[in-house]
Amino acid sequence: MSDEFFLSLRHCLHHLYGVARTLSWLHFLPLALLALAIFPLTGCGDKHENKPAPARAVRYVVVGTAQTLPALERTGEIHARDETTLSFRTGGRILTRSVDIGDRVTAGQLLATLDNTTGKNQLDGAAADYEGAKASAQVAALNVSRMQKLMPTGAIARTQLDSARADWLVARARLKSSEAAWRNARESLGWTRLIAPQAGVITAGNA
Repeated sequence: MSDEFFLSLRHCLHHLYGVARTLSWLHFLPLALLALAIFPLTGCGDKHENKPAPARAVRYVVVGTAQTLPALERTGEIHARDETTLSFRTGGRILTRSVDIGDRVTAGQLLATLDNTTGKNQLDGAAADYEGAKASAQVAALNVSRMQKLMPTGAIARTQLDSARADWLVARARLKSSEAAWRNARESLGWTRLIAPQAGVITAGNA
C-alpha cells in the first residue's frame, strides 16, 4: 500500500478514536469494522488501476546489405564502338611502318609509307611538262598580241593572225592538261603516306 493510504487510515482511526470516547464501544464496533473494510478495498482498487498493460508483440525486420550476385563469366571479343579501316590508295612496296598493334596515335600522325620512287619520277615529269606548257602559252599569247598590232599596217596577212590565235588556243589547252597531270602526280605521291585521320589505338594490322 502507498504512504497516502496509511496517512488516510491514520486520520480516520484518530477520528474514530474521538468518536469512541463519546459513544459506547458496542455502537462503534460496526463502524470501525466497516472503515477497515473500505480502506483495503480502496487500496486494492488503486493497485489494480496502476497495473501496466501487457506488452504488445511487434514484428520487425533486420535491414542489411544484400549479398552480391555471382559473376557471370562468358568468353568473347571486345570491339571498339567506332572503328576505322585504313589502307593505302595506291599499290606499292611498304617502305616504313611507324606503329604497331596497341599503340596510341594522334590525328595527322604518320603510320606507314610506300616506296615512292616511281611516284617522285612521275611528279618530276609532270612538273616539267607543266612548266613547258606555261612557257609555250606565254609565247603564244605574246605572238597573238604582236600580230594584232601589225595587222592594221598590212605587214602580215590575216591568215597569219588566225594561225597565231590557233597556236595560242592549243598552248592554253596544253597548259590546263599539264597542270591537271601535275596535280594528280602530286596527289598520288601523297598516297604513299598513310596518315591517321583521328586519334585512336591500333587494333590490327594486315601487313
